[in-house]
Amino acid sequence: MAKALSATDENEQKDYLVSCNAGSYWDKFAAISGKLFLAQNKTRIAELYRAGVRPFFDELLS
Repeated sequence: MAKALSATDENEQKDYLVSCNAGSYWDKFAAISGKLFLAQNKTRIAELYRAGVRPFFDELLS
């Protein structure tokens, strides 16, 4: 996920994000982490959604 966020090329970023959600269990760690983060913050889901992708990932990775 950190690689996807730091990628400057849009296609490279998309490739990283697709790979975060494919393959074996541990290859999907980024997607699983995001889902667990949302589960732990379910009372704030609307707020997180409104804030946008970058603040979501910044908080997730902090």
